[in-house]
Amino acid sequence: MAESEIWQVGDEFVTKLHPEHRPVLGRADISAREVLAADLRIVPVPDPHPRHADIEGWPSEDEQVEMKLAYLSSKARLVVRS
Repeated sequence: MAESEIWQVGDEFVTKLHPEHRPVLGRADISAREVLAADLRIVPVPDPHPRHADIEGWPSEDEQVEMKLAYLSSKARLVVRS
């Protein structure tokens, strides 16, 4: 998707649905490859948007969850809205 399309999805499906209509100020971009490398799954959930997906397969132990979160955050790229 083009940058403008990504922000438009945020405006339509995040801002409009938020009780206080707070604007999307940034996002974290991560590749599916990195999610799969963390031994997690990407599951399409087309609500509220057809391209939405959840990350599933989280371990039950807090320490292992924190390790996966740390890995994913190290691989994600923060994009701040200009």
